[in-house]
Amino acid sequence: MDLSTATYCQFSFNQSYFAYPKTKSHLYQKYLDGKTMESGKSVWQHYEAKDFAAIESRSVAEVNDSVAIYKAMFEHKKRNDRDIARLKKLDKQSKLAADGDVMTNPSFPPTAFGGG
Repeated sequence: MDLSTATYCQFSFNQSYFAYPKTKSHLYQKYLDGKTMESGKSVWQHYEAKDFAAIESRSVAEVNDSVAIYKAMFEHKKRNDRDIARLKKLDKQSKLAADGDVMTNPSFPPTAFGGG
């Protein structure tokens, strides 16, 4: 699962190339509280030492980290979607209030806008 290209718009727009695929290091920093991962060179060291259990353990950890990153990205998207829905509702309510339609909008008490 390559999450490096699935992070579109989840990094700051102030960064150059915000939509560019992110490195594993970026993903770990953003979604796993800065957890660091071991260098890929260690896999070759384990291989040359015939320490296949260490390679398997590392692979399992990376898969688990990928799943955790994906879950964090999904939760981030859900929070953004809720925020957008809330802001749209507030925008609609403010437009109704500005149009003098306060009395027909029960979510605003009349006293909030000098009425009633």
